Amino acid sequence: MPRPYLLILILASAQTSVTGEYSIRLVNGSNNCSGRVEILYNDQWGTVCDDGWDIEDAEVVCRQLGCGRAVRAHSDAHFGQGSDPIWLDNVECSGSESFLTQCSQNLLGDHNCGHQEDAGVVCLKDIRLVSGSDSCCGRVEILHNGQWGTVCDDDWDMNDAAVVCRQLECGSAISAPKSAAFGQGSGSIWLDGVGCSGGEGNLTQCSHRGLGAHNCGHGEDAAVVCSGDLQQPTLSVISTYTVVSPGENIQFRCTTPKPRCNADAEFHLFINGSSISSQKHVSDVTFHLVNVSVSHQGSYSCNYSYQNGTVISPWSNTVDITVVKYSIRLVNGNTDCSGRVEILYDDQWGTVCDDGWDMNDAEVVCRQLGCGRAVSAHSNARFGQGSGRIWLTNVRCSGSESSLAQCSHSPFGFFSCGHQEDAGVVCLKDIKLVSGSDSCCGRVEILHNGQWGTVCDDGWDMNDAAVVCRQLECGSAISAPKSAAFGQGSGSIWLDGVGCSGGEGNLTQCSHRGLGAHNCGHGEDAGVVCSGDLQRPTLFLISTNAVSRAVVSPGQNIQFRCTTPKPRCNADAEFHLFVNGSSISSQKHVSDVTFHLVNVSVSHQGSYSCNYSYQNGTVISPWSNTVDITVVKYSIRLVNGNTDCSGRVEILYDDQWGTVCDDGWDMNDAEVVCRQLECGPAVSAHSNARFGQGSGRIWLTNVRCSGSESSLAQCSHSPLGNHNCGHQEDAGVVCLKDIRLVNGSDSCCGRVEILHNGQWGTVCDDDWDMNDAAVVCRQLECGSAISAPKSAAFGQGSGSIWLDGVGCSGGEGNLTQCSHRGLGAHNCGHGEDAAVVCSGDLQQPTLSVSPTYTIVSPGENIQFRCTTPKPRCNADAEFHLFINGSSISSQKHVSGVTFNLVNVSVSHQGSYSCNYSYQNGTVISPWSNTVDITVGEYSIRLVNGNNNCSGRVEILYDGQWGTVCDDSWDIEDAEVVCRQLGCGPAVIAHSRAHFGQGSDQIWLDDVGCSGNESFLTQCSQNSLGNHDCGHQEDAGVVCLMVHLQQPSIHYIAPYGQFGVETQGPVIPSGHNFTIICSTESQYPGGSFHLFRESHITRSQTGVRHSASFSFPEAHCSHEGNYSCVYEVILSSRTFRSSSSEPLFITVTGGCHDIETGEWCVKDRT
Repeated sequence: MPRPYLLILILASAQTSVTGEYSIRLVNGSNNCSGRVEILYNDQWGTVCDDGWDIEDAEVVCRQLGCGRAVRAHSDAHFGQGSDPIWLDNVECSGSESFLTQCSQNLLGDHNCGHQEDAGVVCLKDIRLVSGSDSCCGRVEILHNGQWGTVCDDDWDMNDAAVVCRQLECGSAISAPKSAAFGQGSGSIWLDGVGCSGGEGNLTQCSHRGLGAHNCGHGEDAAVVCSGDLQQPTLSVISTYTVVSPGENIQFRCTTPKPRCNADAEFHLFINGSSISSQKHVSDVTFHLVNVSVSHQGSYSCNYSYQNGTVISPWSNTVDITVVKYSIRLVNGNTDCSGRVEILYDDQWGTVCDDGWDMNDAEVVCRQLGCGRAVSAHSNARFGQGSGRIWLTNVRCSGSESSLAQCSHSPFGFFSCGHQEDAGVVCLKDIKLVSGSDSCCGRVEILHNGQWGTVCDDGWDMNDAAVVCRQLECGSAISAPKSAAFGQGSGSIWLDGVGCSGGEGNLTQCSHRGLGAHNCGHGEDAGVVCSGDLQRPTLFLISTNAVSRAVVSPGQNIQFRCTTPKPRCNADAEFHLFVNGSSISSQKHVSDVTFHLVNVSVSHQGSYSCNYSYQNGTVISPWSNTVDITVVKYSIRLVNGNTDCSGRVEILYDDQWGTVCDDGWDMNDAEVVCRQLECGPAVSAHSNARFGQGSGRIWLTNVRCSGSESSLAQCSHSPLGNHNCGHQEDAGVVCLKDIRLVNGSDSCCGRVEILHNGQWGTVCDDDWDMNDAAVVCRQLECGSAISAPKSAAFGQGSGSIWLDGVGCSGGEGNLTQCSHRGLGAHNCGHGEDAAVVCSGDLQQPTLSVSPTYTIVSPGENIQFRCTTPKPRCNADAEFHLFINGSSISSQKHVSGVTFNLVNVSVSHQGSYSCNYSYQNGTVISPWSNTVDITVGEYSIRLVNGNNNCSGRVEILYDGQWGTVCDDSWDIEDAEVVCRQLGCGPAVIAHSRAHFGQGSDQIWLDDVGCSGNESFLTQCSQNSLGNHDCGHQEDAGVVCLMVHLQQPSIHYIAPYGQFGVETQGPVIPSGHNFTIICSTESQYPGGSFHLFRESHITRSQTGVRHSASFSFPEAHCSHEGNYSCVYEVILSSRTFRSSSSEPLFITVTGGCHDIETGEWCVKDRT
């Protein structure tokens, strides 16, 4: 969107800039070039909100006030809070604008701020700090005689620095560096021996040797570091956790986001508001708390300061440290290293919620308990539900912490869980399974003397495996593989001849030869496969991937697949298929099986599910999902078509015929219907009750066929009788039995081919006419015949030519019922293949207008375009344009035409539409959309503003003035109004009856201009008088009034003299003279045109509001009346001033006329 702006006229006052409606000033600063920004509008001063306020915005304010460049852009009411209105918000300047109101911003007075957000500015008039990290530190330079120069560091101290910081509105002085600490300057050294008391408002008010008097070099350039706006520091805990145990160590880091130019700050760490440590550094420090105790519990914060604590930053954020001594235990497991996790806090045991609970969290618990590494992290109260408090939730450990309290978590006792979500852990103390797919299957290894070793498989059996699985909390034993089934281990073999009864809690409690006693090699390493948590299997139908229901017909075959998402380490599972809870089949496989049901009958109807098991059904998975199979015997038919292979689709179910809803109905569905009825391939799939509305039940909806099914019931669909349709949505089909049209753009146009003896062949075009074409179109359910092309218009066929000399009356139901020479009898070649173009379903055309606006003035031209989305195979259609239902023009074309209305008048006003037709208007399309055209002579004006270029927008139409509604009204719309009225660029687009409420009509609403239109009525909008507004929504506009002042003209002629008779300069031939055009500094950036008589002789861009036109040698042709015109382009529009007063130039003496080539002698002395 173009940025609204106002022209501001600079007056003499340095601190205030004024226009007819706006002034600007800086308030509460130390001088007239710093302070809170205030705008005068409607005779009332108001402030500017600091939303988005930055140095670019400040730059424009300083430029506008003639205060040099911007030093600082302040926010948060740095210069105190204003009062009364807040005029501007969300100001966004690029920094190059001349006036603040040229920047983008909210509408005047539209804001969401308070005065605590008042914006401020500090402009630089005659001092600056350079080469620092920002404008508040660096080498001191002052401006004198238009030239920047440095200050010598003789006697330079903090008092001098304090004056500089105050002058620049940069806070307090932090340091006064010497010896060119920020690099050596160049050029002049303006001050030396500066001696300030510290209270002066300007550095030049301090004592010094005199401007330019010094005995220094630039190696002694003085500098200053000011505090600026000290930023809030950030306090963080390096270890990240804030709940610690007694004896732990903590590291805090306090950092400032904006260090002060390498000046050391003193950082302080506070607990509950009391300082406990301090360190110095430029940007950040680390505080160490060692061996913490309960006394260290509290709220920590930090700040930093300069100059012995006299210049202090804001406080940092706070970090709350909790020092707790608590215990942890595992409950209800087989060992003290497995079970439900419980915490003792505040003398009460409580559980841990499983939200986010994972192996990293379990790893920390096991480490904290000295239980080795974690084997598994359990949720959903795997070890039973606890009682009492739930102490922790949302635990997030990295896995490397030494205590659960070091992990991030919600505050103690703060939870949204129940005990059904209690977390659990299984830790590994002295046994593990390795080289399997998870921690519950693999080679058995035990830990002895700090070393892992294997177990020999001598005597190894399922009782031994059961003990291992129990010890590891891995469910039941599934198998006890031998002979290093999971690969050979290495190192020690700790156990041999293990003999367990199966009830032991630990493998080493079973009988064995003794730890380390064996007669085995690693080729005999024992393994175990445990059940772990058996996962729920999935059951689905392979033919449809259905996982909930399917409808099949008697005699069909069905395939079910039952799969487990987590096979148990290559151990065979026994899969069972159930119907209504009774097992009907079983197979073994590692991960999945397929069950086949062949030649199904009604007895197969029911709910199917599956599971899988191990160890002769003693270890069983959960049940799968269920798949409901419905076995139905039903019939299908096509009704109301021309043949028994076309019409409305109907299903006989439960002894009642019903229809099929067209939701999702397409050619794939039609293909299945045609196949089921043995009617050949599908020609078309129809919707919207094309073959009439049925009655009674609607059996099927949302049918989704792939197209390869043999029965409609095999396709996915909603349950029988479940629908949200009416019979106006009944689906239909046309199947192809023995005729087709090929090589056209669709199935309703192309070369005619018929099927005979299982072979497709063509029809010869001898005697081929529209009657023959009509029979073909009727037979194919393709509407009416449009044309009957001959001579292989759709390409030559191949193979047989089945018909020749066809003669139809037009009423036959089948082409072969017409007279012909006999099937296969012909005297033609394929160059005579006959064709047909049928209408099919003629589509609604679209009517559009160009240009896009529909309110026009008398004398304008309009173009309508009428197009069809589905042309009929290159057959010309006759397009008609209608006004108020009467045809006014027609043209022929295949797909679309353009109607031209030239020099429109009121008689052209009305509702326009179009259609197209074939065969002399006997085959007609639906009507197009309508386009309402309004032709009106109207005027536009602005009312109740300060001048004729501002006010409420009003339109004169039908002899009556009316307003414009502000719905969607914006600066682009305002731009068009201003252009139409010959005013300058749009400044503001007002809404809510800013210029008062109008009366009577509201002519326009929902105006949408791009901003480039010449007239408001060319913009998109509702029709005239169509609105949903009241006059409290009347739109308004403020345009920029561009009144270019008359420029001045004068001359410079070193050898000229003033002519009394001509009242102008007399220039000797051959001598130089210059004509200077100038104007006031209203609109910079324009051009001056120099006229001689009435013709432009030269043009030149203005520099400093003037242009000089030099004539090195005066000639006769230079004589004449000169004048100047100033031209400026604003918002893509050109504005010119009136001509200056004339200046008559006389050239005397003999001269050569460079235009005519003649010599002349003039003497005007």
